[in-house]
Amino acid sequence: MSQDELAVMDGGKCILQLRGVRPFLSDMLPFFLLAMYEKNGQPLEKIIGNMIRVSFLRPRQRPYQTNNFYAVLERQDKLDKEVY
Repeated sequence: MSQDELAVMDGGKCILQLRGVRPFLSDMLPFFLLAMYEKNGQPLEKIIGNMIRVSFLRPRQRPYQTNNFYAVLERQDKLDKEVY
């Protein structure tokens, strides 16, 4: 936004700047809401940060990889049987 756009910006809007996310235009929240709202012992800033992290920053599906030692032993046993 340019300085002129900021000068005529609606009073009900604000630019939010959170760590790890580019600044974005949002509806303005009353400041007392930030201090008063808690859910599960976490303040609103933490809740919003977690929502942004889960929704935008982390990948949706994570690859599930394990070391299947039983399959390795089974394969080795099969190879041993073929040799003897």
